[in-house]
Amino acid sequence: MKEIEINGMVLEFDEKMLLKQEIRVGDNVQVLVKEYSSYKCYPGVVINLLPFENAPAMEVMYVEDSYTAFSLRKRVIVHKEDCKDGDNNDIKIIKMNDKFLPFTKERAVDVMEQDISKKQHELDEAKLKLEYFLKYFNTYFINTTSE
Repeated sequence: MKEIEINGMVLEFDEKMLLKQEIRVGDNVQVLVKEYSSYKCYPGVVINLLPFENAPAMEVMYVEDSYTAFSLRKRVIVHKEDCKDGDNNDIKIIKMNDKFLPFTKERAVDVMEQDISKKQHELDEAKLKLEYFLKYFNTYFINTTSE
């Protein structure tokens, strides 16, 4: 048994059981991303096992959830050796309780639908600007000649 002290409390645990986790495709995981001197924690899901010959790896998709945004943040490859994401941040994963998620499905879908609606509005506005430009500036380009 190993002891660790956290905020004045001494905890005992079996190190072998703590560090040995069975993770499968579809399991919920916590993705720990090292940013500067600390880790940020994101909920994720193991989406694929990659059977590389020398070092098997897991493909994990994780989300970044805030009060106003919900986005599928990144897809990372986690393997036994040094793990890094596209920004060269260290990555670690641990298994998460299946019943705990910091968001609900309804909230995630609602926030993503709002984002789609906002981007659709921006696309419609860009199309109107192009239409306006072609309608009112077209006479300017008819009178100019290219050499």
